[in-house]
Amino acid sequence: MKSPITALFKIIAAIVAILVITFLVVISIITVQDYYADFQKERELVAQKEADQCRSDISCWADKESVMATLLCMKNIELFAKYDYRWSDSRSRIVLSRHTWANQEEGLVRYFGDSLQLQNGFGAWQNYIYSCDFDPTEQKVVDIGAEPGRL
Repeated sequence: MKSPITALFKIIAAIVAILVITFLVVISIITVQDYYADFQKERELVAQKEADQCRSDISCWADKESVMATLLCMKNIELFAKYDYRWSDSRSRIVLSRHTWANQEEGLVRYFGDSLQLQNGFGAWQNYIYSCDFDPTEQKVVDIGAEPGRL
């Protein structure tokens, strides 16, 4: 027959083993969380560095938000039409075909093109050069312009 002391030692040993395993699991979880937090911080730093590098390069900065710029700028450029407007018939032609800095310090990009025709009061169509100053950070149109002509 087993002595009560032996049974007590086994219970104590089991409790100690459970506590040790619990302690090791908690330490492992904390270590993984710290590692993940460090990994996230490093990833954010790399992303910020890439964004800063992109912002200093007009091609990267303009291309990054060109789809949103096209959608918002086209809508605003169309407001120049007193009567009617139409975009170039060619589907392969890019509406905002060129870009430059509108204000590099503020990160504003000026997109422009010449795929627009506006109708005058007599129904005649005239080609227009248009521009759109766009803020990629805020994703908003800052200024638009249009004048008769071709690039």
